[in-house]
Amino acid sequence: MDDDPASTELSGSYTYERVKLGVFEGIAGTLSSQGKFNGTLGHIDAEGDVDVPDFKVSGNGHAVHLASSFHAVIDGANGDTHLTRVESHFGRTTVISQGDVKGHPGLHGKTVRLAISVNQGRIEDLLRLFTDSARPAETGEVRLQTKVELPPGPQGFLRRLRLDGEFGIGGGRFTDAKVQMPMNRLAESARGETKDQEEVDPATVLSNLKGRVSANGGIAKLSNISFTEPGTLAEIEVRTTSLIRI
Repeated sequence: MDDDPASTELSGSYTYERVKLGVFEGIAGTLSSQGKFNGTLGHIDAEGDVDVPDFKVSGNGHAVHLASSFHAVIDGANGDTHLTRVESHFGRTTVISQGDVKGHPGLHGKTVRLAISVNQGRIEDLLRLFTDSARPAETGEVRLQTKVELPPGPQGFLRRLRLDGEFGIGGGRFTDAKVQMPMNRLAESARGETKDQEEVDPATVLSNLKGRVSANGGIAKLSNISFTEPGTLAEIEVRTTSLIRI
């Protein structure tokens, strides 16, 4: 046993209460968690539940209730962790993720690498995490498949975040009438409606919005954006790139 500490067997349960997430750069909230573990020091199987009633991303005024369940494999010798599955819920959105939290030679701290999917979610829930606006710019159903990397470093969360993936939004609608109105006109024109029909039957476009999203160094980029208007064969392809500084 002394020759191979990693083979030391262990098992048990744990409870965390009132853990302040503000000690981690980029996030805030008060965490409670309970679970169980077993295995060896070098290979600890752990599972449990996490509850953060006031989770927020630093620099954003909105707090959300985040609840998660997880299964992970932990190397107790160095703290490296493989997240087999994490299922998180906030608002009306469910996020499934898996990946690693590992250290790397020459770097102080650990790098988070995750594959994240949202199959049934709300775009307003995601926007609320990263914007300080009183209301989200858009509402609608969202699907998302993305890879996320968060290296250690002194910069804030959003500037360290690296993200690349694809998204789709169904039934999308802008909450700002000044933005939504010209989109409605565009849809109505695509259907060949008269002026009177347009006024009686306003439409909501972006019902099948899809594209790619990436983020690096605090800059988010949307590309290959397209959307279709239900009930017509019209499709508009947006090939220009839009940069959003966050």
